[in-house]
Amino acid sequence: SKIEFEQQLLNLKNSVYILRLCSVVGLGTKNNWLTEIYNTVQNNKKVILFNKNNNFNNCFDIEDLNLVINKIIKKKTKLKKIYNCASNNNTKIKYIKKILDKNKKFTNKVSFKLNKDLEEFYNDSSKIQKDLKIKFINTKEIIEKYFSLNVKKKIFIIGSKGYIGSNLSKNLKKKFEIHNIDQLEDIKFKRKNKN
Repeated sequence: SKIEFEQQLLNLKNSVYILRLCSVVGLGTKNNWLTEIYNTVQNNKKVILFNKNNNFNNCFDIEDLNLVINKIIKKKTKLKKIYNCASNNNTKIKYIKKILDKNKKFTNKVSFKLNKDLEEFYNDSSKIQKDLKIKFINTKEIIEKYFSLNVKKKIFIIGSKGYIGSNLSKNLKKKFEIHNIDQLEDIKFKRKNKN
């Protein structure tokens, strides 16, 4: 089991930090319930959520995860620690619907089902934040950031005025947010590249 495996790691002589992670969201993340919803929204398919009044905070921003790892790497002392990692401040499942309803590009519907086996689940990550002197993003901020008004993935096409680039742009614009770039110095590219 995970608990037995954690115990084996803690018995090692080395410094050991065990990070218990929930749904990590952000660029390059996958295989969790929030990224499944994100992919469903990307394809403009119906979204089904469970237990709309359940509180949750079982999501974690990948930028916070990077911050944690960098802080741990810089520590000089040999320690053995187990940390829960999750966003701050829980919110209700129905908050996801509220954000998706504002999304003009998502035209399908969000429905709720009741599942008595799914209980509320709240992670307390105060210990790691105190020990590493950091503050994690709160749950609502993550949901807003991840399911923002613009949920289409961005694609930058450099050389979009050419024959191949223009056809590629035309064919991809149904599923993606296309940014046609003709010069790398393009102000639009510099501004959008930050996000």
